[in-house]
Amino acid sequence: MKTSIVFGSALVVAGSVWLIALQLNSPYVFWIGILILIGLGMGFVATPSTVVVQSVVGWEQRGVANASSMLFRSLGQTVGIAVFGTIYNQHVTSLSSRSELAAGLHAVFLLLFGIAVANMLAVMLLPKRRNMMAQQQAGG
Repeated sequence: MKTSIVFGSALVVAGSVWLIALQLNSPYVFWIGILILIGLGMGFVATPSTVVVQSVVGWEQRGVANASSMLFRSLGQTVGIAVFGTIYNQHVTSLSSRSELAAGLHAVFLLLFGIAVANMLAVMLLPKRRNMMAQQQAGG
């Protein structure tokens, strides 16, 4: 599980690096590649992280653990959209200025890269599967 989550996080970091490197005249196919890369990364993260949450608690707590995980994902998405929108709006004063739109997006992409790196570092701290299984057997 940890390997899959680390791999997915690395794909998201790679996609966010590619986002930072985009220019106004970058080909459209770059966007498709970035979306594929980040989408694959999120796929490698989302399901295994749900399984990890379920496997570190006993049967009687799985519902609560799963619901809590989903709640925090939803809260993170909500707060993230608000923060990204605020950062973007600080750079854009006129919708007709391509340079302002690009600067706003670049600022959002930089923040996304920072979040992706922080996620990657947090994922590296996950225990290995055998350690989780040993802890679960010892705890009951």
